[in-house]
Amino acid sequence: HEVGLRDGLQMESRVVPLEKKAAWLSGLLESGIDIVQAGSFVHPVKVPQMADTDELFRRFTAEKKSPAILSGLVLNEKGLERGLACGVEMFCLGASASETHSKKNTGMGTDEAVQRIIGAAKSALSAGKKVQVSVQSAFGCGFEGPIPEERVLKMVRAYVEAGLLNISLAD
Repeated sequence: HEVGLRDGLQMESRVVPLEKKAAWLSGLLESGIDIVQAGSFVHPVKVPQMADTDELFRRFTAEKKSPAILSGLVLNEKGLERGLACGVEMFCLGASASETHSKKNTGMGTDEAVQRIIGAAKSALSAGKKVQVSVQSAFGCGFEGPIPEERVLKMVRAYVEAGLLNISLAD
């Protein structure tokens, strides 16, 4: 699951033009990678680098030429709605194991964020989409330092109990 196009660009201060992102995505798809995360459906003011994610997906899902699955990161129902509208095939939905990171990233504590992610993931599955849920900051946090293992396991258990079995742990 290649995430460089999204993860590699999201914190860059200089916005990469859509045409360059499209060329990058074309190269990834031609390389034979099976799943490519092309962007995130987040607030464009908070993450300007991802403001054109909807258009990038539309370009590549309208006339799909690659067997690769295009995934998109979403953090809430609004992001899910945007992704569904432009043909995302797989949704990656994550909540942070760090309370501080969670509140800065989503405005919610970890427990509330997990429940919202579970709801959005179930909506994506109901729409016939593939889903991967994640525990962000599973190995540590720039704000809090080490994250207790039990907190990560609690999140994983919540996902499993909700029937969400494609789970990733992220730093």
